[in-house]
Amino acid sequence: MANYITKEGMQRLRMRMNELIAERPAIIKQVVTAREMGDLSENAEYHAARERQRHLENEYNRIKNRLDKLQVIDAANIPKDAVRFGAKV
Repeated sequence: MANYITKEGMQRLRMRMNELIAERPAIIKQVVTAREMGDLSENAEYHAARERQRHLENEYNRIKNRLDKLQVIDAANIPKDAVRFGAKV
């Protein structure tokens, strides 16, 4: 069974992916800058930057994997006589 999404929902996910892609260079720069501060084992800035980078990459991959499995449907073509995807109850 496919996972369904509206065209608007798909656009929102793609916009979020683009935001994450745009954030990547700044986070990479933060990691590099923090790494240059010295000993990484006690470098809180480095660990915080790496955590932000992991969070960004995880969210990006989660959205990408989700997009690969979604099927766009037109909510206007769904019958309104029963509760289905896109129905307002």
